Amino acid sequence: MSRKRKAPVANDEAARRASPWVVPAALVLTLAAVALAFSGVARHEFLNWDDPGVLVRNPSLGAPEVVAWAFGTTHSGHYQPLAWLAWAAVRRGFGAGAAVHHLASLVLHVANAGLVFLLAARLAGVARLGAAAQAPGAVAAALAFGLHPLRVEPVAWASAFPYVLALLPLLLSLVAYLRFATRGGLCWFAAALGLYGVSALCRPMAPGLALVLLILDAWLGRAADWRRVALEKAPFAAIGATAALAEAGARHFAPMERVGLVSRIGDAAWAPFVYVGRTLWPSGLTPLDPMPIEPGGSALAAFAGVALLSALTIAAWSLRHRSAALPACWLAFLVLAAPAAGLAPSGLQATADRYTYLPGVVLALLVGGAFARGWEVPARRQLLAGIGLIASLALAIGTLRYLPHWRDSRALWTRALVVDARNDVALYNLALALEESGDEDAAVRRYHELLRLIPDHAPARHNRDRLEAKRLEGDANGLAQSGRLAEAIDVYSRALALDPERLHSRRSRGMALAQLGRFDEAIPDLQAAVAAQPEPALVEALAYCLRRGR
Repeated sequence: MSRKRKAPVANDEAARRASPWVVPAALVLTLAAVALAFSGVARHEFLNWDDPGVLVRNPSLGAPEVVAWAFGTTHSGHYQPLAWLAWAAVRRGFGAGAAVHHLASLVLHVANAGLVFLLAARLAGVARLGAAAQAPGAVAAALAFGLHPLRVEPVAWASAFPYVLALLPLLLSLVAYLRFATRGGLCWFAAALGLYGVSALCRPMAPGLALVLLILDAWLGRAADWRRVALEKAPFAAIGATAALAEAGARHFAPMERVGLVSRIGDAAWAPFVYVGRTLWPSGLTPLDPMPIEPGGSALAAFAGVALLSALTIAAWSLRHRSAALPACWLAFLVLAAPAAGLAPSGLQATADRYTYLPGVVLALLVGGAFARGWEVPARRQLLAGIGLIASLALAIGTLRYLPHWRDSRALWTRALVVDARNDVALYNLALALEESGDEDAAVRRYHELLRLIPDHAPARHNRDRLEAKRLEGDANGLAQSGRLAEAIDVYSRALALDPERLHSRRSRGMALAQLGRFDEAIPDLQAAVAAQPEPALVEALAYCLRRGR
């Protein structure tokens, strides 16, 4: 939105008189729409993706010394002490169930949408847009942020709660800073700084906030005294740098031999376009966009990405005199998206929807500003209202269609494989989920698929062999019960060849061998069984074999 002063429209005074109830009503309806779209998360389960280690099987969250643990741990590869304490508070106050954690994320997401509404309205006011346009622009921004399908991942995945939690104080920090920058008051500056520190302790999502505030200052016209403006950003830069160092110390970054420099540059250059593309057309979303199985990278693709990113940035900058908002939003988006762009990759994912949770605010504010500016022209309002309604319904429908894919692990990884049948992480996690739900035959099939894709995937091979050994053991038990001991011994042997740790197969094979008089062969199996579980019957059988054998 440009800050050029516009002549007020004829009915602006009437809109100002109506605003005491119009703005609160618009805010309530907006938040209700966001809450309704995401209300299904209350019925979702925990996922077998970080949730077990982070929440389900994490006794530290319920320990008396949880505060000291939270500030000293880098568990899960992040430094997020206030997020750990928030989880601990939720657990102590409301229980450890999945519904409680999902509802906590939902409540905070709705609050964040409300703050986007407030921030958009404030920015429209600073830009001298009429009172009649501020509420529609704020509604457009809040819905563009809150209803978007890209928000499903951080809201519906319990382990992504720190993203939702950290954004709340960060948005409050921006609101406070905007108040300071436009009207003064050191208390507002201190509030902005303190809230930024709180956000960084929840999850260091915005280490470059000082640069974003400089961009905001330039848009506000505060660039005349650059020395003073730069000095104001020093404490923000210090907090951002400290938070970035703490997070870097907690992360496990991919080594250069795994992801080379060319790949890193290409990923970082193309990531902004990937995220803008998903924002404009949120189709084919997946819970996990994995890094390539084979390391590599195209120098041509990296060069093309850098060239396109540079060209678009230069083009946006060239428009600064016509519309200062466009280059400001583009630069702020790049700064906020940079930490997860790919220069320092960690984990398994190349890109992720949750990485758009903060940069998506900037794009939503741009939408809100454009909507508010268009609303200033009365002849356009009916058309804008129709476009806004259609866009909001499209976003809500997209979210309602995508949200059920996050209801449990089977649905989640099935969705990932629909998008990419070669997603090795999805194959493995789906097999684990199928096994946990009791569908072991389907799990074995998924392990087979994964091993065809990655033959040296040791965990998949171990789990497949274990499940196939369990099935063979069941077949052998049936043979033994029907008196076909020789056949049972062969099948038990096949099971033990796949899984030497199957104690029941070893015990049963030993007993079957003893019954057939093959005492010397039975002794090693019975000795192993007695060592693990010295039952009287086993001890007696072993003693008998020792007397009769050798």
